Amino acid sequence: AREAEILAVAVSSDGRCLAAAGSDSLVHLWDIRKQNSQPIISLSGHRGRIAALAFQKNTTFSIDSAVDDSNQWFSKLVLFSGGDDAVVRHWQGGKFLEALYGHEAPVRALDCAAGGPLSTGADRTVRSWKLRDETHLVYRPKIKGPVPLTS
Repeated sequence: AREAEILAVAVSSDGRCLAAAGSDSLVHLWDIRKQNSQPIISLSGHRGRIAALAFQKNTTFSIDSAVDDSNQWFSKLVLFSGGDDAVVRHWQGGKFLEALYGHEAPVRALDCAAGGPLSTGADRTVRSWKLRDETHLVYRPKIKGPVPLTS
């Protein structure tokens, strides 16, 4: 069997969880400290390739070591994923919470700000998602052609 191409990676703010996703339409999560080649969980729901991942920043874990081996440590871990299906998916603790619809073309990048996730896509928009209000702001930057890199 051919291995899937990896198109996106993200690491949780505490440095413990690695997320990777790509052409197999799955988000795979690993506990980096265990150095195990098998993911602790694989999340499904996207249709098509996944090209963007972002953890909510400053997620903290209050776990006692007795529960640590049961993989419950990531119960508060919040992750967002996006890809060819033009949907941003919201996950917490390995469970699907909601789908964020609005992009009209594949999602290409994600980041998390204090107010919620930000996404951009092939529809040439940047969206700032307001999860509590169940809405989002749309920005349409007027960028034409290649953007020059400055240092």
